[in-house]
Amino acid sequence: MANFTKNRTKKLIIEAFLELISEKNFSSISINDICERSMIHRSTFYRHYTDKYELFNLVVLQINQTLIEQYEKNSELNIEALINFIDENRPLFLSIMNSEELHHQIVKTTSQIMMRDAFLQDRHGYVMNDTLAISIRTAVYPEMKSTFIVNGFLGIIKIWLAQETPYTKEELSKLLHSFL
Repeated sequence: MANFTKNRTKKLIIEAFLELISEKNFSSISINDICERSMIHRSTFYRHYTDKYELFNLVVLQINQTLIEQYEKNSELNIEALINFIDENRPLFLSIMNSEELHHQIVKTTSQIMMRDAFLQDRHGYVMNDTLAISIRTAVYPEMKSTFIVNGFLGIIKIWLAQETPYTKEELSKLLHSFL
């Protein structure tokens, strides 16, 4: 029963955080805001997280895990599914894109995951052979290549999210495919 309560509390905190991040900038969100929205005491928050940065990192890791699961289902980057996921979570991604600090963190985390996956071997000793993984693996500076790819991808997504371009999701998908 304690595990259920712990999981429910974490879920409430994350939901409150996601609601708040859709309403205001990350830097404006306080622990008190999160606690009030999730209807918990500050000590309960600190029982689960050290600060809002740890909470944000957890959310980013969950997003990356969701994207990785989609990737693994198709054995390649499913840009259409990714765009749909971003569109469904538009407030969160807009907040991330508009915060230099959060943007940097998601670039760093996503680049590390791309690097790991580009060189990762499956249980049969095979490495991923999609174009993106090969491109990173064969680059002179793989870390810089993965960071470049993530920044370019996120830059286009940021413009699209801000509705600075008239692209539909399908057009955006074709555009991103052409770059990868």
